[in-house]
Amino acid sequence: MPYLVLIVTAVWIICLIDVITTDDYRVRNMPKPAWILLVAILPLAGGVAWLLAGRPTRDR
Repeated sequence: MPYLVLIVTAVWIICLIDVITTDDYRVRNMPKPAWILLVAILPLAGGVAWLLAGRPTRDR
């Protein structure tokens, strides 16, 4: 069980830093402040949502 806490904490920190450092115009589906709140309030669910729906796609 301690490993699960470490994994959730790592995902939360990585996603929160990623949201903060991403340019405003590249964020998808919601405004950047809303993503920051979502990831900060719901660490695991918000982080997964960011990775799936908010993170910018690669430029081709």
